Amino acid sequence: MSIVFHGSPNYRIRKVIPKRNIRGKDVSGEHIITFDKHSFHATSHRWIALAYLYRELPGYSMGVDLYGTKVEVLVTGPTDLEDSLKRLYENGGYLHSFSASDFWWCEGLGHREVITDREIGPLEIEFIEDPVAEMRAADVEFIFRKSV
Repeated sequence: MSIVFHGSPNYRIRKVIPKRNIRGKDVSGEHIITFDKHSFHATSHRWIALAYLYRELPGYSMGVDLYGTKVEVLVTGPTDLEDSLKRLYENGGYLHSFSASDFWWCEGLGHREVITDREIGPLEIEFIEDPVAEMRAADVEFIFRKSV
């Protein structure tokens, strides 16, 4: 069975409830909506779901390119990479596994993500104590940018 993953830093998902997701980008000063659907997002890449176990903190952020091919995570913080990773990921989080047959790709998504519009439950929920160690074991490269 093929599996897709979804990461959550704070809670276990017992049942997926799709919500409105909008994605857009500015092109020459124009805002263009590239995706607007009621959906729940997942990825077939475990390392990407692990990256989403970060907690939101002022002055810190995490980014993954869902359209590219690089296995890297961009981390932004006020000090350095190691301190930023510790603060973003120190609490761990929940990695949810779902049957890939319940998900599909559509226009407007990155090629590394899939969606469902169904109410479904996960096949498995795993608490990940150290997401950074697991991403490093998967050869994820961390790129650091100091926040201003």
